[in-house]
Amino acid sequence: MAKTLILFYVMVFFFTFFILMANCETDDGVMQIPCKKDSDCPPFWYCFRQVCYRNLVLQQ
Repeated sequence: MAKTLILFYVMVFFFTFFILMANCETDDGVMQIPCKKDSDCPPFWYCFRQVCYRNLVLQQ
């Protein structure tokens, strides 16, 4: 049961990650949901905002 639950959470995490990466604006690497400062958004968003930016830089 525990393994199934962990697998479920991992799958949800990667699915969410994929959706967020698809929402990147390609010009400047800013998420479509803007954060003026880190405290404006849940901890989750800041993390993905950084990943989104790094990913776009690597693609260039």
